[in-house]
Amino acid sequence: MKMRYNGLLEGKLVLLRSIEESDAEYTFNIRQDKEKTKYLHAVSGTAEDQRRWIIRQIARPDDYTFIIEDKQRKPLGMYGVYNIRNDEAEIGRALLYGNPIQNAEAAILIHDFAFNICSLSKLHANIFEDNKPTLGLTLHLGGAEVNRNFDAEFKMTNIEFIITKESYLSCRDKVMSLINRFSARS
Repeated sequence: MKMRYNGLLEGKLVLLRSIEESDAEYTFNIRQDKEKTKYLHAVSGTAEDQRRWIIRQIARPDDYTFIIEDKQRKPLGMYGVYNIRNDEAEIGRALLYGNPIQNAEAAILIHDFAFNICSLSKLHANIFEDNKPTLGLTLHLGGAEVNRNFDAEFKMTNIEFIITKESYLSCRDKVMSLINRFSARS
C-alpha cells in the first residue's frame, strides 16, 4: 500500500500536496540549504538520488511527505508525518520557507491531517534546543516535553515532545485566530 494522500490540504494562505517524483530537484536543493538544514541529517548525492528517495518514500506503508505551496502554487518547503505505528507517528522533516503565519498554517494543516484524516492520537517530535521557531510552534500546538538528550552527531541537545490530539485541539483555535487575523491583512 502506498502512502499518498490524493487530495489537497488547503488553508487560507497555503496548501499541502503529496510529494511527487517531479519534486526531486526542488527538495534536493532545499536540503542543501545549510542554514535551514542544520537541524536535519545531511543529504548527499544528487537530485536523481532524491528522486529515488521520493519513490521509496511514496511506497512506504507508514510515511506521508507533503510539499507546502502558497496560493499561487509557489513551493514553500516540505513537512512529513512518518513512522506511523497504530495510532502514533512522528512529525517532522519540516523545511519551512514561508513567513511565520504561512509556516504556522502549514503546521495546523499537517496536524489536522495526522489527527483527523490518519486518526492518530499522538505525535512525537524531536527538536533541537537551538531551533527556537520550531520549539515555539510545537509548544503553541500543544507539545509537551518528555525527554532531553545530547546528540553527539549534531553536538546539540535534542528535546522530545509528545503532542496528543487533546492537547493539540485545546491550542488549535488560538493559533488559528492568529492566522485569521494576520491573513486578513494580506
